Amino acid sequence: MPRPGMHRPAPRKREGAVTKSIDITELAAISAKLAAVRPRTEQVLAKGAGDIAAQAAVIAPIRTGHLRASIKPRRVSGDEYAITAGAAYAGFVEYGTVHMRPRPFMRPATDAVIPSVEKALLEVGGKIF
Repeated sequence: MPRPGMHRPAPRKREGAVTKSIDITELAAISAKLAAVRPRTEQVLAKGAGDIAAQAAVIAPIRTGHLRASIKPRRVSGDEYAITAGAAYAGFVEYGTVHMRPRPFMRPATDAVIPSVEKALLEVGGKIF
């Protein structure tokens, strides 16, 4: 508190300060629509992961069947899935070595399936807007 007879200096104006208010009612409506389509989005992603794994198993070279049998989709978290080839030598087959040419199976499977997953997600997204 200032002493008697003294006054407080006027507050300084901050140069370049900007105040902006935003109406978020539309954002709340979009959020509700997103929540409504979330189960369908999860179905599309799970199916896409399964389709990639199935396609990779078809493409993977077969000698014993171990590599094909080791290809599995799994949910990592939220909307993230991983398709894993659990055979210890899967990377050597996919990318090759100095002694063996690559015989890709994961990348071609992903490239073949992703367009259909994107299309399905766009259809689900179309229900939002």
